[in-house]
Amino acid sequence: MRRMEFYIYHLDEAKSTKNINHPACPAFPFRLLICGGSDSGKTNMILNLLLGNKIQRLQKKKKEERYVKNDDLVLIGKYIYEPKWVLVKNCYKLFAVTLKSYQENITFRALKGDSIPDVTKFSPDRNTVVVFEDLCAESKKIQDRIVPYFISGRHQDDPKKASKIIDRHLREWNFVVFDFTKATDDPLAIRLGWDTPLKLGWLKTSDKREKFPPSTPSSSDP
Repeated sequence: MRRMEFYIYHLDEAKSTKNINHPACPAFPFRLLICGGSDSGKTNMILNLLLGNKIQRLQKKKKEERYVKNDDLVLIGKYIYEPKWVLVKNCYKLFAVTLKSYQENITFRALKGDSIPDVTKFSPDRNTVVVFEDLCAESKKIQDRIVPYFISGRHQDDPKKASKIIDRHLREWNFVVFDFTKATDDPLAIRLGWDTPLKLGWLKTSDKREKFPPSTPSSSDP
């Protein structure tokens, strides 16, 4: 299986040199919830998905790919002018005007939390990725406008047990990915970092391991 090239954007994020497999990449349509503290590497993961190896290979005129082949990117956040997002904006502009053989019809927009667009207004003919960053502490009014983007999906049973394991990893400065496009029994539906399945049946406490019985996956439709 081909390995996905992974680049470190030394702007204000954490470090990792791990390669990843393509099965870890989401396929349209998708919803991802990525949780983690500062310097956990979660934003670096997002940049790799959005940019792939295209910016590195463009000048060498070599075959390249973006791992998430979106047409439009909408960033909604509190700090939309951070260096990492300025880099993405500039790359998207370059991809839109570069040599024809490498050119893409793509756009980038950056909006504040009080300007969240109606999800139903996006064109069904274009693949749009919306990134919400650092909005979890915003007002209820803003939170309510985010809800339609995540209104349906699958849920695990025994959430209290699973939350203990997830909480431990977040406190250890890791990030956790919830991929709602994958079946609940898919090992990558909930994963630690890029492509490591997160085993929710085990919780290590001090010198012993507490085993939780495996939950029965269930799904709920809106």
